[in-house]
Amino acid sequence: YKGPRIEDAFAKFEVIERRADLAEGHADAFSLGGPARSLDDEFADLRQDDGIQNELAAMKARLQAKEG
Repeated sequence: YKGPRIEDAFAKFEVIERRADLAEGHADAFSLGGPARSLDDEFADLRQDDGIQNELAAMKARLQAKEG
């Protein structure tokens, strides 16, 4: 599984990650003018982000396992 297909898959994951970061930045900027959020809401957002990052890491690990 070595070669351009794996590199292409990793490149696509990087694009998805950048898009997610950009969307998160836009959402954060949009919410600056809105009502104040509770600390619990902020922690819930952080937990959700951690879950997404963990899923992405697992996907990358599966691809690397197939490669090697």
